[in-house]
Amino acid sequence: MQEIQTQQEQYPWLKDLELGAENQGCYRDGEWKATGGGEVTSVNPHNNKPIGKTFLASVDDYDKCVKAMQTEKARWFKLPAPARGEIVR
Repeated sequence: MQEIQTQQEQYPWLKDLELGAENQGCYRDGEWKATGGGEVTSVNPHNNKPIGKTFLASVDDYDKCVKAMQTEKARWFKLPAPARGEIVR
């Protein structure tokens, strides 16, 4: 973990992206989720040192995420284009 912290300090742009040494892998209902889907460590290809770790969500979490996205997509499409434009600006 110390090695990941050191790498984090070397790459301040990770903080701009709100990425830390440990990250959750699935965003749903306004929060990040990760419940038992394993983990992935990202490494710097230049020096082969770890940059950060992402904890993955379960298949069930991802299924719930897709269902929530489909519900939200239907609501989004009902908004008039000018209102959608204001949101994404």
